Amino acid sequence: MSSAFPSAFPETRASAQDIALPASDAPVKLFATLGAAWVALLGYVFLRWVTADYFGPTSPGPDVPPASTIWFIRILEGGITLLALWLIWECIINPIRKDGAIGSDGLFVITWFTLWFHDP
Repeated sequence: MSSAFPSAFPETRASAQDIALPASDAPVKLFATLGAAWVALLGYVFLRWVTADYFGPTSPGPDVPPASTIWFIRILEGGITLLALWLIWECIINPIRKDGAIGSDGLFVITWFTLWFHDP
């Protein structure tokens, strides 16, 4: 099927050798170092939280939420867990099995899983 307009997406993909690197890769190294430090901090904080003496459920307090609210929360928790598992399967595991590499969607999913730390 031909068109009068050129395709915005070329038929072939550029290989790693075809992509020109910038003259200085210092910004890439800086952001990679900052990202690695951030992930290390997240891992440290999570490990300290899980291994703390006071790790456990928080007391709900004097107010008892209605049963409908508890059901809504439990359904939402289950739905989000199923969605997270589906995203991991669809965007990370399947592309690795098919292509041998993670695509940009998979990288976004990995990034989203590190954003829990920013939850206020």
